[in-house]
Amino acid sequence: MSIDSPLPYFVIMPLFIASLWLLQTRTRLLDSAAFTGAARAHRSLEGLRGVLASAVFFHHALIYYYFHTTDKWSPPASRFYGHLGYTSVALFFLLSGFLFWGKLRHAPAPEWGAFLKQRVRRIVPVHLFAFSLALLVVAVHSRFELREGLGTLLRKCVQWLLFGLPFIAQMLRDADINAAGVTVPAYGNIWTLHFEWVFYLVLPGLVWLTASWRRAAGFLPVLGLVALSALYLVDHAKEPGLRSAASLEVCAFAAVFVVGFLPGMASTYVLGERFVNFARRRPLADLIVIASLALFVGLLPANGYPHYLLLIVPFALIAAGNDVFGLLSARPIMLLGRISYSLYMLHCAVTFGLLEQVGAHVPIASMSPALYWTVAGAIGLACLALSMLSYRFIEYPWLSASSRVVSPEPATSATPG
Repeated sequence: MSIDSPLPYFVIMPLFIASLWLLQTRTRLLDSAAFTGAARAHRSLEGLRGVLASAVFFHHALIYYYFHTTDKWSPPASRFYGHLGYTSVALFFLLSGFLFWGKLRHAPAPEWGAFLKQRVRRIVPVHLFAFSLALLVVAVHSRFELREGLGTLLRKCVQWLLFGLPFIAQMLRDADINAAGVTVPAYGNIWTLHFEWVFYLVLPGLVWLTASWRRAAGFLPVLGLVALSALYLVDHAKEPGLRSAASLEVCAFAAVFVVGFLPGMASTYVLGERFVNFARRRPLADLIVIASLALFVGLLPANGYPHYLLLIVPFALIAAGNDVFGLLSARPIMLLGRISYSLYMLHCAVTFGLLEQVGAHVPIASMSPALYWTVAGAIGLACLALSMLSYRFIEYPWLSASSRVVSPEPATSATPG
């Protein structure tokens, strides 16, 4: 078996689900009503969130293997494991666009201050916990030695705490904490939350533009031009003149918006009664979801932009309530979805930090693929347990009783390498 064989995913993933459910049934740590009372569409989305967040763990596990053996941080060459990260993130962005646009476009007068306050309460507590774990990884890697000035160290920490705003590319390039060289492996997934926040900040303008058909008609050609320009510029971002932090920020968000948030927003317009009935009651809909995702992963490259627009097909069916033959609405999968935000936020620091400690005793490069994935699977179980605790004692106290079930979650609970 090679290190990038898909087999470990299909062996370990069921063990994750079974172990998580066993832990829940033994400890009753989470209130079961929190993941069984939602409407059918939200049950499917909750399950999807859990599957995607778990997929990103495997994506990063393979990246960490190559990082520890080659000392290079780069995406996996494997198409399968590449899709576990990139496609998962694309679907998370679709999920965000769908949930927030579906909620806000119907509101007669959205209270933007209350909306942003709710987002802060939902996202920031776990972000602070995850960043603390990343700092611990940096400190251990640095042998608790201060390698740069205290002012520089604090400035970089503030950048990470603020999700890399305003320019994420500049932060990821220049804000390695304590010159340790491991901040990105330990917490690089923050880039998705960065774009999530940018999306929140542009939502008021989008709602205003689409409130009038005349405004929308004038906006769509501009959006199309921006989309084409962004997709081109992202692919040519290393060319002279395109390297400024501001230009990279605009191009990157435009690309993420066009292939992620926008298709999710568009999905809210197709949820008519006939489409919903087809998605929920016809086995053909389940087969379309499975076949479209299988063809997408099997035939298309993991890294790229335009073809991610095709994900709107399976996503719209799931958003309408299709649960893929009951898989996404199964209680263990929904439980995984309930802790998916913590899993996404915490798994990088935990996995990278523990692998460093294991590698100090048994070099990662000397491990067989079977042994490495066994170690990675054990670390994954630790991530799941910690995520349950994080949800129960950090996330849950900040959620109001009325929003626990149906309030949109931070959808970017996953990130590529």
